[in-house]
Amino acid sequence: MGRGKKHPDHGGVLSLTQALYHAVNDYPGKLPAICAVAGWKSPGSKRNKFSLTQTDQLPNQHEIEVVLEITRDPRILTAICHQVDAVWHWADEVPADPADLDVLACGSAMIDRSNGALQELVKALADGKVDADEMARIKQRAYEVQQTLAVLLKTAEGFVK
Repeated sequence: MGRGKKHPDHGGVLSLTQALYHAVNDYPGKLPAICAVAGWKSPGSKRNKFSLTQTDQLPNQHEIEVVLEITRDPRILTAICHQVDAVWHWADEVPADPADLDVLACGSAMIDRSNGALQELVKALADGKVDADEMARIKQRAYEVQQTLAVLLKTAEGFVK
């Protein structure tokens, strides 16, 4: 049985380094499988690039793109976009020919995610202060609200004739 991750995902917005580490380690077969799909010869030569403790070697742009393409891990996109206050969503989240129920579903999802963000804040404030992991989770939930709002806007644009 393979080794488990040494650093658990706190469930919030991650740095790019953290997002890549979790994407690689959560992918079935981990780094060796990604290397096989990518055509990279040696997982050992890539191991430090996707580590949270080894900072002397960092992945280059091409390696980041390959890991994203193979894993399709949303944490990577969120880590990049969050740094510049950008919001992303998968194109297939927006119906090509929306109907009334699509708008209702988007609105319902936005309310659910808004509630999730508020509940995360309430949970964090239970002890009267917010630590770094709690703040990362609050940011993640707020980011998800923004994503849902972007999908709602794109869905609404589908009604423009």
